[in-house]
Amino acid sequence: MNFKAIILLASSFFSIQPVNALPLLNENCNVNILNRTIQVSKDGGWALPNVPSNMGKVRARATCSLPDGRTISGQSDYFTLTNNAITKVGEIKFEGQAQIPSELNFSPSTPIMLNGVGKTASANVSATFADGSTQDVTASANGITYTSTNPATATVSSEGLITAKSNGSVLINASKDGLLASVRVTVITSGDLDKDGLPDDWEVANGLNPADPIDANEDIDGDKLSALEEFKEGTNPNKPDSDSDGLYDAIEINQTKTSPILADTDGDGLNDQLELKLTNSDPLKATSANYAAAITAISVTPPTLTLTFNGVDTEVSTQLTVTGKLIDGSSIDLTKKSRGTTYSSSNAEVVNFGIEDGRVFGGKAGNAVITVKNGEYSYPLAIVVETFTPGALSAIDIPGYANNVKVSADTAYVAAGAAGLHILDISNRKAPRIVGSLDTDGTAIDLRVRGNQIYLADGEGGLKIIDVTAPTAPKLLGALKTAGITQDLQIYGNYAYLANGAAGIEIVDISNPASPVSISTLENLGTVKGIDVDSNTIFIVNETALVAIDALFKESPARIGALNLGPTKDLTINNGYAHVAVSSLGYRIVDIKDPADPFVVSGDRAIEPRDVVISKDLAFYAEELFVNDIGYINIDSPTTPLFQGTISLQNFEKGYGGTGIDVDAIYAYVTKVRRPVSVDYNATGSSKLFIAQYRATVDNAGQAPETTLLSPSQGDVVVENATLNVRAHAQDDVAIKQVEFFADDISIGIDSTAPYEVSYTVPAGKRFVVLKAQATDLADSTAVSELVRINIQPDKDRDSLGNDDEV
Repeated sequence: MNFKAIILLASSFFSIQPVNALPLLNENCNVNILNRTIQVSKDGGWALPNVPSNMGKVRARATCSLPDGRTISGQSDYFTLTNNAITKVGEIKFEGQAQIPSELNFSPSTPIMLNGVGKTASANVSATFADGSTQDVTASANGITYTSTNPATATVSSEGLITAKSNGSVLINASKDGLLASVRVTVITSGDLDKDGLPDDWEVANGLNPADPIDANEDIDGDKLSALEEFKEGTNPNKPDSDSDGLYDAIEINQTKTSPILADTDGDGLNDQLELKLTNSDPLKATSANYAAAITAISVTPPTLTLTFNGVDTEVSTQLTVTGKLIDGSSIDLTKKSRGTTYSSSNAEVVNFGIEDGRVFGGKAGNAVITVKNGEYSYPLAIVVETFTPGALSAIDIPGYANNVKVSADTAYVAAGAAGLHILDISNRKAPRIVGSLDTDGTAIDLRVRGNQIYLADGEGGLKIIDVTAPTAPKLLGALKTAGITQDLQIYGNYAYLANGAAGIEIVDISNPASPVSISTLENLGTVKGIDVDSNTIFIVNETALVAIDALFKESPARIGALNLGPTKDLTINNGYAHVAVSSLGYRIVDIKDPADPFVVSGDRAIEPRDVVISKDLAFYAEELFVNDIGYINIDSPTTPLFQGTISLQNFEKGYGGTGIDVDAIYAYVTKVRRPVSVDYNATGSSKLFIAQYRATVDNAGQAPETTLLSPSQGDVVVENATLNVRAHAQDDVAIKQVEFFADDISIGIDSTAPYEVSYTVPAGKRFVVLKAQATDLADSTAVSELVRINIQPDKDRDSLGNDDEV
């Protein structure tokens, strides 16, 4: 297949600017698409030949040098290349098209009073522009963000909904385009015993006597404000400078008119005292910030940068953070150009820019220097751009018949037919080795990993739950004789969903892994080969069809929809679509948003798959058409997927067809058996695990990951000795290396592949436990989720029902 017989031709231009119009594209501009860069001609025309047309949605980016030395950047909307044809690219839109407001205000600006916990009020924020026009910018879609100076008193949602939590006064801040607006919110949730104007709870919390009316007039911290004035202003009655900006609260309220609880009243990054005493700028007006007088040095994170353009990706970029050191010893984020920072590249073909301030993109392979400037200070950032082509790293013989593989961190688990479970150390992907095995009484066909437990579809042996805490000595933890020949399974919450062949499906309660309990079965589904779960809906494939099953009530699942597809083998669910391996008919992508009415949106016969796994916008298939290869499909747009290519494994050994597959952020793992299939599955060389690298990632420590604990929820009540499924979401600009879970700061497990989850046994004898998740990226930067406290019920008779529940 020729994916490069494409000529890209464009007549791109700047959109008309109402103020400070920018010139048309010219010879001072470079256009970049898919790591290919070309200089624009004097008349603004440009053409890129031989651009790969199998990469999904792409965009064109332009970087231009202006006569005054500035560098500006723009980009087109996403578009799809047409194979063996000319693609015309539309307008390249440059930065600065949206008006920047000159003023931001709450309307009305008068303080908000909330009487009672849970009471709410909606923010109303307007922006005023240089031409005098105004716009309602309350919604987050307008690029506005909200914060509360004390979420314990009042919180604010992303859409500006304010909710009372406890007594006190706070500022609700709205920020947009470097501007800041604030409104005071006072919450009163308790009585006032001494009628001094101070809520009783607030008095107790701040060391006052709720039965003494005199203390409302006392100046506890000596800042010339009474306790009653401090309550009304939201300041700390025990701290004379509540916001630690160097100005006493009374001075800010009565003289400078700045906020006593915001160190930087106008949100320009310079604190109030610095602006008043050292830079001669207005602390109430963000546009007056005198950064040149305030900065003594600048630095850039990461300090050096390597960008790797992978063959499976459409672009590579990273976000820079520019930090200024201020004359008072503090620091300021200078990444935004609105704070006087400029960016330029020594070679725009190697490194260019996006519309987002500080984001840099890799072009062709090479070296370049980005110069970051602010006032008289500059920082040269050396950048290397590399390219990477996916390829195989290793292959290892697997005793038995390697049906499938699942990976967690540096360990791979292989379901090996009659040989049971094999455990491999893959810390060195070029030299994997088997370190442990467990021969089960069935035929190991598929498996799932949850923390230190393996859930194994053991064919006629049913369901096996194996403890792999010690990889070299796995041991059987629990087992269940199932209703049929168990050949696939999925784990969701405290349930295992089993594909039992001709016996249909089975739902199993695994809240106690040592003693799994069958909850229900559903027959007359054909021979069920593959299964996946989306919340309360089960999706299965049998010999010819995809079938949807309602499992809201676990005791009585019911078939609700079906779609004939052909000789189906397996499936996986992703974002409202089922990706189905249909063997000789290729792959199909099915819209399942309405499970009762699934329908095919795309697919073709480019491959002959048996298994499928998804990583971001790529679907990887274990398949048999390209023997000894891994096929992958770009599914950024599920309705218009593109067969992007194959990863060759043939440098190790030829003649092997795929049976199962798994991937992480960098590597693909595929089990394969010799074709034609050997009669003796246990013969040496008949069955292998191949490891390939499809993406090279360099994390330059520029951005920390993010993580959120999904379950259990804050305040949940659980029973001691129960088994919990602790789940987290994590994301990073490059890749997540692992997520580690903690209970009372003690590690309870690590997971390296999404969904991130571990099993946790609730301890006995405690009233509560505090859980958290810690995500780590490839640069070993970490992020910790918010703490979640769960309450524990005692279970005196150990029957899994808490004492309170039994009463």
